[in-house]
Amino acid sequence: MVGNNSNIGEFSEAVTAHDIDYTIGSVEGSSWGRTLYFNGGAYATGDMTFENTSGSGFVIQLRGGNRTFRISGDFNVGANSNANMIIHSAQSGWQVGGDFNIGTRGKFYISGSSTSSFSVSGVLNIGGTTLDLAKHDSGGNGEKNELIGGLSGSGRLQIGNTATAHNLTFTNQGVSEFSGTYATQNGDDGKLNITMNANSDSGKQTLRFNTVADYSDERNFSAADLGNVSVQWGELNLGMHSGMGAGALSISGANSTFSVAGVDGNAEGGTARFASLDWQGGTIRVDFTELAADRIDVAGELNVSSAADCALVLNVSAIDLGLWLEASEASYLDYTILSFDAESSNLTLEMANEMLSHDGEINAQILEGDFANGLLTVRLSMVPEPATVAAILGAIALALAIRRKAR
Repeated sequence: MVGNNSNIGEFSEAVTAHDIDYTIGSVEGSSWGRTLYFNGGAYATGDMTFENTSGSGFVIQLRGGNRTFRISGDFNVGANSNANMIIHSAQSGWQVGGDFNIGTRGKFYISGSSTSSFSVSGVLNIGGTTLDLAKHDSGGNGEKNELIGGLSGSGRLQIGNTATAHNLTFTNQGVSEFSGTYATQNGDDGKLNITMNANSDSGKQTLRFNTVADYSDERNFSAADLGNVSVQWGELNLGMHSGMGAGALSISGANSTFSVAGVDGNAEGGTARFASLDWQGGTIRVDFTELAADRIDVAGELNVSSAADCALVLNVSAIDLGLWLEASEASYLDYTILSFDAESSNLTLEMANEMLSHDGEINAQILEGDFANGLLTVRLSMVPEPATVAAILGAIALALAIRRKAR
């Protein structure tokens, strides 16, 4: 490879091709990277792929002449490379009709100063590497909007230019799950707002943000709190490590569901922390284990527009609860699933009872003393109906027998 710059579409005409493939096969000893100028942007009716098979790390400055990279298929970087491939995208917008795949050898940095738009109709897959939504380069401020059809994989999600704030909207048609870390330069909070607005009722996004230590990636990065979280359509499962919080949580729409996910190796159960909660409609689902349940901590106001439009679903079966009661030799188990500022919230005990939804063979009682102090604690026990209880106890006995036999 000779030279550091390549002009592609030098006279501001868009480059059009079926597939665009760019592979680094060899690197001169003095070369560390190259700038590719697509002065009129680019349009690929197929896929756009960047790979590095040179055995040496390489950086590509990908510039779009303040136009757009439009790809009807997939965008791929570093999926089949034998050395690191870093793409720094600047002076462009992105419209990807397929998936956006960042392989294990790839990294993708979006300019914090000159990226006009970023949308992916398919799923954005991160293969244990890094996506920077706003690389710290010269200038840049204000709000940026990113639209993706799902986030999957693992790795680092970061924001380098904290003069920008980001509205990340999920438009999932299917199910996606990401487990990784989130950090910003110097740990600035509130730079990433998340909206779940699925394109189908089956759209579901799980985000597990695990603990992250301070690190350096040209700039110094630290763990940070999220901005506001909104669920408008579809299901959002959000997991926060113990040091993470977020701004306002809003839930609206009959087809919206919010749930807490576990993190740091614990797939079940967790706590999510918010400054406030505005519940206009939809569902909050609470998952249970024998020892704990999902929990939402609201530091300030909890506003419920109408109990009739909101459902608080206790996701535990009578058989599981029976097994737990048998193992603990107890007649009931207590779980605190929500905390809030009682003085500034409009949620009443009557509203909470109206919203409760659970297995009909389970008795769920909200503890009044805790509720008066801003804690929603449910006491779960079995419904004392002889025939039903006998059937459930029979199922429990069978489950215990199978468990003993397995040992």
